[in-house]
Amino acid sequence: METLRIVTLNVWGGREFGPLMDFFRRYEDVVDVFCLQEAMDHPNSPRFEAHAGHEVRGDLLEEIIRALPGHRCAFAAHDDQPTWHSQAMCVSDRLIVGPACTATFDWDVSGRFKPRKLQRRAVAASGRSGVVVANFHGLWNAGPKTDTPERMAQSIWLRAELSDEADRGMPLVLAGDFNLNPDTEAFACIRRAGLRELVTESGITSTRTPLYRKHGIAGESQFADYMFVSPTLDVRDFRVLPDVVSDHAALYLEIALPEDDALCADHE
Repeated sequence: METLRIVTLNVWGGREFGPLMDFFRRYEDVVDVFCLQEAMDHPNSPRFEAHAGHEVRGDLLEEIIRALPGHRCAFAAHDDQPTWHSQAMCVSDRLIVGPACTATFDWDVSGRFKPRKLQRRAVAASGRSGVVVANFHGLWNAGPKTDTPERMAQSIWLRAELSDEADRGMPLVLAGDFNLNPDTEAFACIRRAGLRELVTESGITSTRTPLYRKHGIAGESQFADYMFVSPTLDVRDFRVLPDVVSDHAALYLEIALPEDDALCADHE
């Protein structure tokens, strides 16, 4: 029985650059798929200050690719705004990989939010069944991660996208930084897509690290990052990794891939 090992991590624009690169080098031979949020791919601006006292790396994707020579990385760029951060997915060379595809959420009644991407790839090991891995980063408004009209609309849109994947007949792993509290209606809307949500199911109490400005403060939510899986998938391991390389913690998932047909080459 072969397994697929997935990590999701908001890389925070590379603010903790040295420890982050060490993280990728340490886990390169362990992790098959990295789902990354707040990656950047504009190497003409290698370093700049995004917030007071915080330097981010425009060349971050380039540096991640160097740190992961055994993986192929795809970036979900915003064509009209190439300097925006977005998702990146890095997949081990040992896997069969389907075409990368993205969908964009751009519904905003307030004018405060940048469009968001849902990045997807179908992956499989030779002679094993395929899995669709989806990488998501939810709307952020500099405030609490509570229900808003935009977040509800986003969850309805995301659930429709997931329904399309279910219709294709392949199991799904949905990972990322959702910027939602687990007690919101917007979060419940995603759960109604019929997926297992592993963070709350596992009794995890925080997906943030000590670098988070509200870390450990009573009454402040310590949640942002989640992993959802199709109920047919055999979860062998799920946990928060101890590495402090961002204000978000990395989540680690290992699932079994039963013997089946290999990945269909025409999956889109």
